[in-house]
Amino acid sequence: MKKIILLLMLCVAGIGMARAEVVGGECGADGDNVTWSLDTETGVLTISGTGEMESYKISSSPWSGYCDSITELKISNGITTIGQQTFNDLIGLTEVIIPNSVKEIKGLSTYYYGHDYGYVSVDGAFSDCVNLQRVVLPESLTYLSGFDGCTGLTSIEIPSSVTEIGGGAFFGCTGLTSVDIPSSVTYIGNQAFYGCTGLTSVVIPSSVTEIGESAFSGCIGLTSIGIPNSVTEIGYHAFYGCTGLTSVEIPSSVTEIGGDAFPCIVNVSPDNPNYASINGVLFDKGMTKMISCGYNVRHIVIPEIFTGVLSRDEFSSCDSIEEMTINTKVFPSIQSSAGFASLFKCVSTEGSFRYGYTKTYQLPASFKKLTLNIDSLNLGVFAKEIDYSLMSTDYTTIYTSTIDTVIIKARKLVGDRTYARTLREAFPAATYIEVVCTGTEIPDGIFTDNGNIKKFEAPNAISVGTG
Repeated sequence: MKKIILLLMLCVAGIGMARAEVVGGECGADGDNVTWSLDTETGVLTISGTGEMESYKISSSPWSGYCDSITELKISNGITTIGQQTFNDLIGLTEVIIPNSVKEIKGLSTYYYGHDYGYVSVDGAFSDCVNLQRVVLPESLTYLSGFDGCTGLTSIEIPSSVTEIGGGAFFGCTGLTSVDIPSSVTYIGNQAFYGCTGLTSVVIPSSVTEIGESAFSGCIGLTSIGIPNSVTEIGYHAFYGCTGLTSVEIPSSVTEIGGDAFPCIVNVSPDNPNYASINGVLFDKGMTKMISCGYNVRHIVIPEIFTGVLSRDEFSSCDSIEEMTINTKVFPSIQSSAGFASLFKCVSTEGSFRYGYTKTYQLPASFKKLTLNIDSLNLGVFAKEIDYSLMSTDYTTIYTSTIDTVIIKARKLVGDRTYARTLREAFPAATYIEVVCTGTEIPDGIFTDNGNIKKFEAPNAISVGTG
């Protein structure tokens, strides 16, 4: 009986030994300069050789079929570059020690622009190793990327040898709470810390000269950020969606700022030769372009010398606006033919482009006061409803006005016979309207059916229309 039991045990052990195997092959950028081997029993993946590893941007890595079973990674000293998507989706990894020979960990972040949307594609060396908790980086490393989607990382020590944090380096690392960027770093790449929602503290050193597109976009835990006087470029959407920020100071060194770079009040150094701010709204220095208006800006002031075009891009975050003052000689051009309301939120679109549709815009509920100090005003820009079938385009736009107080000082005030002939039609929610016409003529009908005009002055008028 004992012999039978012993024989069964040996058979079972033999079956287990038969299943265990070591697989491997080449994985070098130059073919056999780097090899790999995987012990399928222990789950240890070993990378050996010298030089650069292959990037797997199109095809999968040769060990991708074993992703669920790999629990340990050993990279030999001699490897200099870890390629894109080399170790992605190794969900069993909890620790990685990068040897002293490695100079570059690759990753690539690409933002694709659509008509009304955009999306990011990130291909990092360690993409989505979701249980990775500890990473040891060597002092030989100069280019750091590749840890996008590593949600288990709570901290990372970046060595002082790193000069560039590449695109998508820590994209979506929601577990990161703080990052110390060493003074060796000169560039923070596109989407480097995009969506790191747990990040509450980051210090940008005075060595950094460029902050890439969407570098910190969506980092909702950040409550403050300092831009050092070394920075010259800040990319599109660099801090977009960082709703914990209340204000940002822009130093004199900055020469280029992308659209919607900041979600909040922006204060620009008066010594900056390229940019200026008014009430926290960011403009170019020559006042030809409004660049961004933060979510917490309460009063927008368009200065007299402004000559640019207003569009929804700059106003997309202005959810808390209470007051707007326009001091331009001529009412500013609006990019959309849908008029003033199109600067704000489109709350619904019904129908289709082919068969006709209706777009509905809504001003923020907090927006109560509008002051216009201009030379000439056509009320049509404030039309409540515009029917584009009159322009051979089959759609309609309407909007909900919240403006309660309107103060107008203009030389010339004109009603639009098609869309907004009277002040009542232009500002249907207003309970207080004050008008000072400095010109010599007041057109017919502009005050018709409006008992809410509390003050009217026309000191130079020699011709006043009826109504």
